[in-house]
Amino acid sequence: MAEKLNYLRYPLLKQIMKGIFKLLLFIILLVIIFIVGLIIGYAVLGDGNYWEVFNQDTWLHLLTFIE
Repeated sequence: MAEKLNYLRYPLLKQIMKGIFKLLLFIILLVIIFIVGLIIGYAVLGDGNYWEVFNQDTWLHLLTFIE
């Protein structure tokens, strides 16, 4: 019962902002992990320059290779 009363003490806006903050933090961490994975996969495993993974020509070559 005490948890229910504590839940009602928080304003709704504060709970919504806390949820949005957690979602944004999750998305930012996901993007960072994705970029680090691209760099490791391209530079370490693929023996390429790690800056080339951000080059548009690299991705165009990959897309034409898939098609």
